Amino acid sequence: MDSTSDIYYAMWHNAGVYTITVNLSPSGATGCGYGLFEDTITVYPLPDVHIEPLNGSLICDGDNVVMNAVDPAITNVYEWAPLGVFYSRDKGTSAVAIIDSSVYIYLQATSSYGCVNTDSVYIAAKSCCGLYFPNAFTPNEDGKNDIFRPITQGNHKVSIFSIENRYGQVVFTTIDERKGWDGKLDGVEQPIGTYFFLIKYQCSDGKDYLKKGDFELIR
Repeated sequence: MDSTSDIYYAMWHNAGVYTITVNLSPSGATGCGYGLFEDTITVYPLPDVHIEPLNGSLICDGDNVVMNAVDPAITNVYEWAPLGVFYSRDKGTSAVAIIDSSVYIYLQATSSYGCVNTDSVYIAAKSCCGLYFPNAFTPNEDGKNDIFRPITQGNHKVSIFSIENRYGQVVFTTIDERKGWDGKLDGVEQPIGTYFFLIKYQCSDGKDYLKKGDFELIR
């Protein structure tokens, strides 16, 4: 217990009901208003709050990540921070974080008794700028390796993704990295052999990248 002037402070590290006794007997003082005074204080537990682990998932700059509270109590009020990640003071047991860079995520829980507790987790975001391609594909409609497209994780803004045959004829073009070539041109299957790709894209670092290469069409 600590005091400043006539104000006293007490702290307990465990929940429970505690008795406080105050002896008001200044030196030389007598009469009404002095003596022993006793009261009880109920100390409520801090709310249990934990952020669900991300289990080592790769998180890239620009990703949207769903954050969840572990075993939330319906009597608690939950609030996520920081403001720049959630764009509003999101309240609830789940919220979507917009990860633009590495950041600490905080979850505050307030119990029905007004007790407050906080948990945090650090998200180490990666630039995830690499684009990778297979060296061959087999567009035989067996559901395996039927489409030639980038193998990538992350967020890219593609300005052009094109494929040419060995005669320089463009057989496929798109600006969507999720789309790929099915081995056909105007619905006609193209012959086996070597083809060439070119892709221009921009990553979250704001830089422009160009990648070229060749691959085999196999049936």
